[in-house]
Amino acid sequence: MGKYTIKLDRNVLKLLGTQLYGDVPSVIAELVANSYDAEAHNVWITINTKGSSIIIEDDGNGMTEEEINSRFLNIGYDKRETISVTSHRKMMGRKGIGKLAAFSLTNCVKVLSCKKGKKAGCILDFIKITTDGGEPEDIPIEEIIFSNKHLSEMGSGTRLELLNIKKRITTSYRYIVNRLIRMFDVNDKEFLIHIRKNKEKFKTLHRDALDYFSIMDTIVVIGDEFLEKKSIVDNNKIVKNLKLTYTYDDVVSLNQKNRRHKLLSFPYELEVEDKSRKQVIREFSITGWIGTVSNLPELNEINKKLVVSNKSEDEEINRISVNDNRISIFSRNKLGEYDILPKIKTNTNREAYVIGELYADIFEDDDLVDMAISNRRGYEEQDSRYIEVIKIAKSLLNFVVKKRTNYPQEKYK
Repeated sequence: MGKYTIKLDRNVLKLLGTQLYGDVPSVIAELVANSYDAEAHNVWITINTKGSSIIIEDDGNGMTEEEINSRFLNIGYDKRETISVTSHRKMMGRKGIGKLAAFSLTNCVKVLSCKKGKKAGCILDFIKITTDGGEPEDIPIEEIIFSNKHLSEMGSGTRLELLNIKKRITTSYRYIVNRLIRMFDVNDKEFLIHIRKNKEKFKTLHRDALDYFSIMDTIVVIGDEFLEKKSIVDNNKIVKNLKLTYTYDDVVSLNQKNRRHKLLSFPYELEVEDKSRKQVIREFSITGWIGTVSNLPELNEINKKLVVSNKSEDEEINRISVNDNRISIFSRNKLGEYDILPKIKTNTNREAYVIGELYADIFEDDDLVDMAISNRRGYEEQDSRYIEVIKIAKSLLNFVVKKRTNYPQEKYK
């Protein structure tokens, strides 16, 4: 029998486990990020509405009994300090507390893992651990069963079973899918997210299904990797003389005389804090895009086009909606803050048509101070990197809205 031990004060665990995360998609996203960091190529998510459970399994590196203890049960473990020399991915996780997200949904989590054919697993009972001072309960090897198709070629992978979910998931499946697909922007060739409801077939989430660019009439792209998005807008169905497309450098040139919203060409130097809280100078740049859609009904239709379940799901379509009138911040291909638009908008009518995604990997640089807040749903707003992104976003928003407002209005009739 194996022995598993939680490495954290029980009172702290009780506080963190129940209060860090508030919604189901955010919890799942944290656990999916763990799969990504474990070098998985696939993660399979089952939302069991009939049994009130969520199962997340991956074909990543897997864990031995020792590694479950030293990593998974070691709350606050900084995986970035022990990055595998073979890993080519930048870690999404940092604080070592994302695994606690599960306890905001359930009091019982099964951790099952297989590393090169060697199995290990335990049950975490939140009540016993936090109230009675108990430890995770060992799961006999013969009870740990994996499907080979959900393991890597080396016979490795991990499965988390969140049992007896406390929150209602019977009517939020479509909402979960719509949120999850917006939370990651990773290369499909490297990492795929598959999801299903109950025993239906798994459906793969492809971010290309978020076809914003086919309905956009204004766009500013930042960075060469997003020039393709500008090209899509240039060639979409909207009449060409009703579209405005720019690169970030175009905006820098056009805004030279605008003192209030002047922008600088990337990269440029910015003073930031390192992990020891010393001020250092770093090259600063971001990538991404921001623009406007031609009409709101078509934007709303994107959610409905994400067919991820059988016709029995039709009743869910309008129950909980996802707002795409937003400007999101990503770092290391994971959503960091869903919408900064309320912080920078001026409440003009055209802002209702705005959508954008900004990518600031400098937010997660390993040698700089950690600026993500504990629940991973935003950043420390006094950090110079955040202040700079907000300033840039505000200038780009002003540019896009002003250009769109001063342009012919026929299409808005």
